[in-house]
Amino acid sequence: MCRRRIRVPDQWYGDYLSQLGAARIGERRLKEFVDKYGMARVRQFIVDWFDYAERRALHAIQKLPKGTLINKMTHDPVEPFLPEGVEITVKVEIEPEAGMVTVDLRDNPDCIDAGLNLTEACASANAIQGVFENLEPDLPANAGSFRRVNILLRENCVVGIPRFPHCCSLATTSMADVVVNLTQSAFTQLGDGYGMSQGNLCFAAGMGVISGIDWRRGGEEYINQVYVMGGGGPATEVVFGPRHDPMTLSIMGGGAINPPLGVLGGRNANNSYHGHIKTDGSEESQPNGVMLTLGAGEFVRSIDNGGSGYGDPLLRRTEAVLEDVVEKFVTRQTAEELYGVVLTGDAADGTLAVDDRASAARRDAMRESAA
Repeated sequence: MCRRRIRVPDQWYGDYLSQLGAARIGERRLKEFVDKYGMARVRQFIVDWFDYAERRALHAIQKLPKGTLINKMTHDPVEPFLPEGVEITVKVEIEPEAGMVTVDLRDNPDCIDAGLNLTEACASANAIQGVFENLEPDLPANAGSFRRVNILLRENCVVGIPRFPHCCSLATTSMADVVVNLTQSAFTQLGDGYGMSQGNLCFAAGMGVISGIDWRRGGEEYINQVYVMGGGGPATEVVFGPRHDPMTLSIMGGGAINPPLGVLGGRNANNSYHGHIKTDGSEESQPNGVMLTLGAGEFVRSIDNGGSGYGDPLLRRTEAVLEDVVEKFVTRQTAEELYGVVLTGDAADGTLAVDDRASAARRDAMRESAA
């Protein structure tokens, strides 16, 4: 069935055999483990390990303030399937005394006629990930700790339990990123020091399904999916295209209109971008979902969002901004224009330093201008 339905059946079958082989090796190692320690002891360990993980999650949640958090965000339009985009709502209920966090995704639109719908497994995992981003970093992620998180879904929902004939071919990206972002950033409503800013939404910048013929292999046909950048980190720019024969490229993006939103006074992330660079050097902006045929000398340029800001940039410690400039995380111009930090000297000879008086004046002027 899979060989008939998947675009590259032979490649898929090789991957399948590799996974099957890995599973068989794991099975043999597990049998050796049980032979060494005994079935009863191994079973008891599993019970104890899950119970330990649940206690850790319980204690972590009990440290949080009680609250009901509601967060909303709009997924970009994707023509022609989603011409106006779709607003997603996440409701998070924190009950410290009970040691429970409930994430409610039921108040969302029905499934849409495109592959952006989440599977039940993806919707649950995305919400859990958003919660765990706000708990202790070494908390075991297993069935034990998951007992402390309750996920509420409904049938035939775009971020819920899909029903035939709706498709979920992009369930591991797109809406998934929105749910994770909304859940993790909802915790910032508890106040400074809680929650996280929203991460990358241009989940497919630099990702595409490519197909064509390979001149290096006698014109053999190929089709594959490539990832030449990953989301979640800083903004990234990627340019790629064919060297010889034409390449058909299908890309799906997001965050071009609705970028990750800043929290607690932080700025929004940059808008993402897809562009088609032609042989004459001209460039044409492309929509979120597009299929292009590129010839030799043509390229696609994708720019990632990066993450949004956490907290008022004018409250960031000036020495921290200086360190960011030295490490080349931000430019000297950004330090002054965004953070209001004026620098003197040069990083090359080690004389770069904060001009405290000029920085204070710059920040005061920026605050007055914003007011």
